Amino acid sequence: MTIDFATAFASREKAWWPEHQTGERIVFWQRQSYGKNRQAIEKRVAAIFTPTEIADCWTKLRSNEGEGNTTPSALLYEPPQRFQIDPRQFIARARLSKPADLEPTASGFAQWVYSLYSSVHGDVSDLERGIETERGVGSGLDEFLEADADDRIEKIEQRGAYRRKKLCDLGDELVGPRLADWELVHSGLHLQGEVTPWFNVADLCVGNEPLRTSPDLLFKNSLSGEVIVVEIKRSVMEIPSNLWPNIWAQLWCCAQIPLVREASRVTVVGEVWGEKWIRESRRDPPAFPHLFMRASVRRDPRAPKYDIFFRKLFTIYAGGDPVQR
Repeated sequence: MTIDFATAFASREKAWWPEHQTGERIVFWQRQSYGKNRQAIEKRVAAIFTPTEIADCWTKLRSNEGEGNTTPSALLYEPPQRFQIDPRQFIARARLSKPADLEPTASGFAQWVYSLYSSVHGDVSDLERGIETERGVGSGLDEFLEADADDRIEKIEQRGAYRRKKLCDLGDELVGPRLADWELVHSGLHLQGEVTPWFNVADLCVGNEPLRTSPDLLFKNSLSGEVIVVEIKRSVMEIPSNLWPNIWAQLWCCAQIPLVREASRVTVVGEVWGEKWIRESRRDPPAFPHLFMRASVRRDPRAPKYDIFFRKLFTIYAGGDPVQR
């Protein structure tokens, strides 16, 4: 039996970038007009609090060879494949692949979970790498690649700061009547000059140290007591419809934070973002980096299969599970 990690809301069916699409196009760029930036923030916030289908610009056209005539309503893109694993085999692999260097952090646990399947599913080193040197087309990127080391580092830092700022920019959306009861309790995106505290999970220890975790975004509803936790990744890889296990591993850790455990209801959201050099129009050279959402998938971390699976993996990671023969 395979685990169904989540219900996918990031569908590539009938998605066309940017002219025709069924999903939302959520994109930010530094020369964006006030109106477009405002609209992008509204869509981005809506995707946190509501299941949202996302149009991913990195999807590939389905080959129509041999299929005869097609119609405008035909599926233009191959639907994304699910990431499916056999839980027993995965647990067995985990027992034989215990980490050499333990880190008492959610990210350390997630990186170990990634190592358990990376070689089986392609072992691609840039799954979550930065896209600082993406080899796209555009004079803006050429200028970046041709810059000297100091200028390139400065550009990387500027772009990194811009990304972090936009990914936690909620505008005044939480002030409106629809979301007025929601509060951003924690942001772990490390904005410039900001010191972000860790949450300690005392009953999940690695060695003698409690697990530390810092969610990217953590929201709480003051009326209902509901909590939403968001984990943000960047990737140029093809995205499974239910994302990757390491994202859900990190969000499982976040779900163990005392504040989250006490919530009346918990939803965890995995977001994948990309960066692409795009010209807004033929009259607008050069190209500039655009930050866009590629996927948004949500699930309940209290679901028994989810909790049991990752709790077992964490026990193995922390050294509390002997190898069974």
